[in-house]
Amino acid sequence: MIRKLQAAYSSAESFQIAYDIACVLTRHLQKTKQDNLLVKSTLGLPVFHAYGHNAACQVQSFIVI
Repeated sequence: MIRKLQAAYSSAESFQIAYDIACVLTRHLQKTKQDNLLVKSTLGLPVFHAYGHNAACQVQSFIVI
C-alpha cells in the first residue's frame, strides 16, 4: 500500500500515515530490508490506539488526534 501511495503521488515530498500498528510495520519493513519505503513516510498511531502501545513506541511515533 505504501508503494502504491508513493507511486500515485510521486511528486509529494513526504507522507504521514496513521496505522494502528505502525511500530510493528516499521520493524517489519526494517527486518525485511524494505525500509526504503520509510524514507518519505512517517508512520503514526491513531490517538485511541496509542495507549495500547508501550512508552517507547509512543515516543517514536507521532500520534494522530
